[in-house]
Amino acid sequence: MQPTVLRTNAVQASPAATNDYYGWPNVSLQAVVTGAATYSVEVTLDNPLRPPAAGVTWFPCPIATLVGASTNQLGALQDFVLGIRLNQTAGAGSVALTIIQVGGARGN
Repeated sequence: MQPTVLRTNAVQASPAATNDYYGWPNVSLQAVVTGAATYSVEVTLDNPLRPPAAGVTWFPCPIATLVGASTNQLGALQDFVLGIRLNQTAGAGSVALTIIQVGGARGN
């Protein structure tokens, strides 16, 4: 799967990225901070692309180093999530979150 990059440059939540629910659940996450910024990666099992988006419940990423972070971080999710977003909670810097899901469809 091609990498997806989510970006923030102020206190805001990024648009959501969705995983391929036919693919493997393994997802690599890399957050790179420029300047000063505090951020959290958030995940959901709800479909963030299906309206109303306000009905999506976001949870802190199960990778503790990607919650309330202010430095570059790398982690891997082993459990399936449908949506991932980047939430910058403080600072005027910027954060780029690169997401890569293991490629290939699962067999039945």
